[in-house]
Amino acid sequence: MNIEIYYCGEWNYLPEASRLEEELKGNFSNVDIKLNEGSGGIFKVIVNGTIIFNKLEIEHRFPKENEITTRINSL
Repeated sequence: MNIEIYYCGEWNYLPEASRLEEELKGNFSNVDIKLNEGSGGIFKVIVNGTIIFNKLEIEHRFPKENEITTRINSL
């Protein structure tokens, strides 16, 4: 499974992205996670080419604990 996490470097979202990366590595054994620094308040999670979380355009918040894991399991 390929996961991309886009985070805003301007607003220092790296700690949130790193927390999510560790959570996903702990919950999935066969996962390739790539952190991508962006700007403008971005925090987006893409799994195998599908956007499953988008802070700017949909949720307007960071993902809650295990929320991304639950969404991945629902795919």
